[in-house]
Amino acid sequence: MRIERVEIQNFRLLQNVSLGLEDGTTLIVGRNNCGKTSIAEVFRRLLSDRAPSFRLEDFSLGSHEEFWTAFNAFHGEIARSDVAAMLPVVRVTLDISYDIDAPDLGPLSECIVDLDPDCSCARIVLTYGPRATALESLFAEIIAPNAEQGINVLAFSA
Repeated sequence: MRIERVEIQNFRLLQNVSLGLEDGTTLIVGRNNCGKTSIAEVFRRLLSDRAPSFRLEDFSLGSHEEFWTAFNAFHGEIARSDVAAMLPVVRVTLDISYDIDAPDLGPLSECIVDLDPDCSCARIVLTYGPRATALESLFAEIIAPNAEQGINVLAFSA
């Protein structure tokens, strides 16, 4: 069993990245500040013994507009469930190939629901985002920007 492809959305510098992994070694090369460490960090969190956790700072810069939209909706007349649906999520998609003749596929066996006997691939989608029940605490420390000054940045009180 091996991971063939990884897609990462909204994690640090990785707004929407797809990475194919080779059979032997996959080498990730790039300039400074292009996302190499972000790729390593997402794997470190997924492979840790603890449940993965993410902070607001872990979301890609490109997803901050979605937070502002949700923030404004939260302070408007929008239902909390609709506000929660506006929030961005960190999503990691893993395409895994496996040997259909293997006697035990371990935890992957619970994910295989395909009735096609020739299928040897599984897709696992992991989604992490703010809990719908935590909207108050998510937005509690955000200071709304002064619209007259045209400021549009997230600001947190000390």
